[in-house]
Amino acid sequence: MRLIYVIGPSGAGKDSLLNGLRQDFADMTQPPPFYFAQRTITRNHDQSNEDHEAVDASNFVLLNNSNAFALNWFANGLHYGVRHKELAPMSEGTWVIVNGSRAYLQEAKLRFPGLTVLHITAPIDMLRARLLSRGRENRQAIEDRLSRSQSFVPEPQDMCISNCGSLAESLAMLKNLLQNRTGISLFKRKKMHEIRHYDDRTDRLQVVELWRNVFGYDTAHNDPYLTISKKIAVDDGLFFVAVEDMQIVGTVMAGYDGHRGWLYSVSVHPNRRLSGIGSSLVHHAESALANLGCMKIKLQILQTNESTAAFYRSLGYSIEPNVSMGKLLLNVR
Repeated sequence: MRLIYVIGPSGAGKDSLLNGLRQDFADMTQPPPFYFAQRTITRNHDQSNEDHEAVDASNFVLLNNSNAFALNWFANGLHYGVRHKELAPMSEGTWVIVNGSRAYLQEAKLRFPGLTVLHITAPIDMLRARLLSRGRENRQAIEDRLSRSQSFVPEPQDMCISNCGSLAESLAMLKNLLQNRTGISLFKRKKMHEIRHYDDRTDRLQVVELWRNVFGYDTAHNDPYLTISKKIAVDDGLFFVAVEDMQIVGTVMAGYDGHRGWLYSVSVHPNRRLSGIGSSLVHHAESALANLGCMKIKLQILQTNESTAAFYRSLGYSIEPNVSMGKLLLNVR
């Protein structure tokens, strides 16, 4: 089923992200096989920047009674519909993207079993701030809306993205999600990067500089020189770098104890982010761990690092209800 049903709470920036995706695809030399279904809405064109089919309520009812819509729902005082012809490209191998409604999701699943859900959201404080800035509702109405949005729980197979960074960052996350789900290449790479094993004879200084730039480090036991020395002493072949034009632009370290695999120090130079390097590094490490017989990979990030969490979710990782604990065994001077 090549149908992607997009949902998300008010303030998540769903429309902006979809418009950005549409423009990104249109700018490609060879646009990928995606189609954005036009909606029929009981709303005038001057009340929205969406390219929709505008009808009045009486005509919408006539269309609905004549079975013109494959999908239809009522939300926020408006009728929405998606005509059957808007879904026709699926029969030709094209992925169709529908801007839908959470309240209508179960009905949509009944009508189109196997559809893919794309849930676009943002941290609740960010949703609140965006809704307040619009000035359309009073504070209590906004809080009620936020409460309803928090009651929705995505299913494990749903694609989820937190639109909490810049539009470019969120767009890259979304393209990564769609690329992984559909198998269609969605990134235009200006430069090709190579991923290879770390070589201490040539790489140490560049990696140290990269890590200090990306991670900062303010504790002695995380000193880049110490971390590198301890990793290469293990000599497990699970330390990789991404190289462009003889410059190291990314790293990943992996570990495997025979039971679980771990990812550490996934970094990309700030000037080369949003170019697929981070995803390539993670996939490379995953392949190396899989070849060793690893069945599950774990990683840790700061709880407040929402953008990094979104990146890993786009690669298929999920947040688990575990408590992270640690103990420092040696005092590093």
